Formats: sequence, C-alpha cells, structure tokens
Amino acid sequence: MMANPFLEKTVEHLVISSSRVGASFLEALKAGSDNLFSFRIFSTITELQETQYWVQVLLDKQPNHLQLNGLKKELRDLNRMLNEMVAEPVAV
Repeated sequence: MMANPFLEKTVEHLVISSSRVGASFLEALKAGSDNLFSFRIFSTITELQETQYWVQVLLDKQPNHLQLNGLKKELRDLNRMLNEMVAEPVAV
C-alpha cells in the first residue's frame, strides 16, 4: 500500500478512468449502427481525456518518471487514432 494519500487516490482515479476507456471501446465495437459507433467512440475519447488528465497530475509531481512519460505519449497516440475513427474529431 502507498504511504502518500494523494498519490494513492490519484492512482485510483487513473485505474478507474483507464478501465472505462477499455469498457467504452468494447461498447463501440458492439454498436449496431454507425451513429451508435461514433457516439461510443466519443465516449471513449472523453474517458481517455480523463485518463490523460490523471497521468498529467502524476507527472506534475514526478516529471521525469519514464513510465508515465511513455504512457502520456501512448495516450496521445490513442487519442489521435480514436479521432480518426469518427467524422468530426475531438480536440487532441
């Protein structure tokens, strides 16, 4: 268990939001129409942006953390890929 309550709570938020990214994307894959697919992808992007926020919060405390910096780049790349799946992209 972590000794820092702030860090513990932030990591908890990160785990929850990243789990919702996966769940939202699976819902998109099961969509029965193009409109529903786009709606679900937009939901996935929203969850992804929340995940990006929590990673940034952690990076603000540990700016040289290699794994967090790598995750930040992967999330940015995933955001771009998801935006390419919909007709009207969301800001990256």
